[in-house]
Amino acid sequence: PPSPPPSPPHPPPKGSQKSLKLLLAKSFVEVGPAAGVCSVVDEGQCDELWGVSKEKCVLTCVQDCKCTGFDYGFDATRARCRICSSTIVGTEASILDAAVCYDRTAGCLDLP
Repeated sequence: PPSPPPSPPHPPPKGSQKSLKLLLAKSFVEVGPAAGVCSVVDEGQCDELWGVSKEKCVLTCVQDCKCTGFDYGFDATRARCRICSSTIVGTEASILDAAVCYDRTAGCLDLP
């Protein structure tokens, strides 16, 4: 017999979204006034992670003591997260949709 179709991915639990917003509010400030990807000093270092959730992006930065901030946006097919380790000086236009840059305001956190 044919195998059953794969089940659709489950959305994250509502509590997860709430804790993500709380973590963002406590540890980061959105860089503006214009939306866009992070602009860093001296063409500094930002590592790209493709196809990850915004929650994964936030947690990756929080757990990395060298992370100064991150940006998150989408191209036509997937999400992109950039974890930056250089000073963020503003935003710049991007080909990514809905790109937002977050500057880290809190120090390094010890998370499980």
